Amino acid sequence: FSWAREECHCVPRTQKKHSTYQVNAYELLTKSLGLLYLNYLSIDNRKENVTVFFFHNGDFDDDKDAKALQSHIPGVDMKLVNLNGTEYWRALDYGFRQPNYSIGYLHMIRWYAINIWKYFKALSQSGDGVYYRYVMRLDDDSFIYSPIRYNIFDFMSRSNYEYGFRACSMEVHSIRDTWNKCINVSDYPEGIETT
Repeated sequence: FSWAREECHCVPRTQKKHSTYQVNAYELLTKSLGLLYLNYLSIDNRKENVTVFFFHNGDFDDDKDAKALQSHIPGVDMKLVNLNGTEYWRALDYGFRQPNYSIGYLHMIRWYAINIWKYFKALSQSGDGVYYRYVMRLDDDSFIYSPIRYNIFDFMSRSNYEYGFRACSMEVHSIRDTWNKCINVSDYPEGIETT
């Protein structure tokens, strides 16, 4: 998921049952949201400047699930975005197969590496008056266990930072290799430079 509004935003892509790891991703998501709210959004009224986007590929019901998810982040602007059938979640021939990772997992890597930037660029140009400058990405199993006492987005802006991270990742090397195979730098939208 992600949240965003004006200069601040974050984004999660989630599903109820994780096809690769076979875990209940919905339970993890609600835990992640509770910790996000407790340790970041509820501090200094940060929830007032944020929209949390829930990106999914068809397994969430807009009405029922929106109410359930909203209960974990009270007072926060929230949007459920179904990527299924959109240009942002399309089938590609990657030219290889990783035996332990589904095609959905490969789509997710492409979404976070390339298409999320296209989505927010298009959204910012849609004429609704909201410009998205930063995206904070959290997975359904991202947990913020301690309070973050500064505004991440203000800090990024004041410091002229374009990218930052706080992570403890237990990912394996094959994920890094898969990520690199799924990314074609020429797919980045105009104006986004890679280093």
